[in-house]
Amino acid sequence: MLASQIEVRKLSTLLDQPASSLADLTAYPPEALRQLRHLCEEKCFASDRGRFHRWAQWSSLVPPPLMAVLARRAGPLLTARVATEMPSHRGAAIARRLPAPFLAKVCQHLDPQRSRELIRELPPTLLVDTALTLIDDGAFMLLGRVADALEDDATRAVMDAVVEDGNLLRIALFMESRTRLDHLVRLLPRERLAQAVLLATDPDNDLMLEVIALLGNLGYELKHQLGDLVANQPATVLARIIQVAEQHQLWPDLVPVIAELSPATQQRLLELPVLRQQPEILGHIITAADRHGLWSRLLPLVGMMDPGLLQEVGNQAAMLDRAAIERAMEAALTTEQWHALVRVAQYLPAQRQQDIAEIIDAYGKVDPALRQRLVTLAKENGLQALFA
Repeated sequence: MLASQIEVRKLSTLLDQPASSLADLTAYPPEALRQLRHLCEEKCFASDRGRFHRWAQWSSLVPPPLMAVLARRAGPLLTARVATEMPSHRGAAIARRLPAPFLAKVCQHLDPQRSRELIRELPPTLLVDTALTLIDDGAFMLLGRVADALEDDATRAVMDAVVEDGNLLRIALFMESRTRLDHLVRLLPRERLAQAVLLATDPDNDLMLEVIALLGNLGYELKHQLGDLVANQPATVLARIIQVAEQHQLWPDLVPVIAELSPATQQRLLELPVLRQQPEILGHIITAADRHGLWSRLLPLVGMMDPGLLQEVGNQAAMLDRAAIERAMEAALTTEQWHALVRVAQYLPAQRQQDIAEIIDAYGKVDPALRQRLVTLAKENGLQALFA
C-alpha cells in the first residue's frame, strides 16, 4: 500500500537510513508502521530529556533576545531539543527573533508530538518564510508534519505564498491526519486545487503518487469530485495513472477511489485498452481486492464489464483458491452484488464454478429462498449444469 511506503520513508528519515534498506517493511500495515515510528520517535527524543529540561528551566532567566543569540551559537539541534522542553509561548518569543533559514534547520530536529503548540504560536509571516525555505530545501516530509499543526490563518498564508501548485501536493503526501488533510483541502480555492491535480496528470511532472495518495486520503465528497476531475482527462493520462498504479502496486489505494467515482467515469476507465493489452493488471487488482478486503468495492465494477473484459477477469481469477472464492461470495452476500459475481463465474474454470455451486448449496441450508434465487440467477448466466 502507498500508505505503507510513505510510512517507511518517514521511518527511514527518522533513523537516517536509506529507504531501500527498510523496503521489506512495506509489507506491513501502515498502522503498525506508524506505531513503530512513534515508538522510535519517543525513544529518540526521550534521550537526555531531563538534561534538556533543566537547560530550558535555566534559560527562563535569560531574556528572549539574548536567548536568540545563544540559540544561533548552540546550533539547530540543541536549540530544537531545548525549545521542546520550554513553555510554548516562551519558545515562540525566542523563535520570532531568529531568521527563517535557521528555524528551518531547527524544525528538522523538533519533537513533532510535543512542538505543536509552539508552532501554532508563531506568527504567519515567520511560518511562511520558514515554509518557503523548507520547500527550497525539498523538505516536504517535514512540511507535511508541520502542516498538521497549523491554524487556518497560517495555513492560508502558507498556501498563498506557495507559488507552485505541485509543491502543495508534495506536502499533502506526508500529512499525518486524514481529517486535517480533508479540512486543508477545503480551504484551498477549488480552481487552484483543480489546477494542482491537472498539473500532476502532466507526463512532464512526477506527481502521480501524490495525487493517488491525496485521492485515497480524502473524504467521500472531495474524493468523488477530484476523482472525476482526474478521470475526465484524456485516455493517455488515464492509462498513465493505471501504469503508475501497476508499477508501484497501488491497487489497494486506487480501487476504493475508483469505486466512488460516477458510473460514467467508471465505465470510461473500464474501456481503457491497457486493461486488455496487459491483463496481468486485472490479476493484480483481483489479488489486492482479496488481500485487502476490497471485494465489495470491486464487484460493482465487475458488474459493469463487457464480456471481453469479463473473460480476462475470469482468466486471472482462475488462480484464486476456494478460500478467496468464499471471501468474494461473502462480499456479494453482504452487498447484494450477486449479479456481478455470477456474471464472471461463467468465465471461471470448472473447479472454481463447482466451488461456487457448493457454497450456494451451503447458503441454502440456512436460507432456502436465497439459494433458489441464486440458482435461478446462475442458470440465467449459463451455469445450468452446476445445479442439474
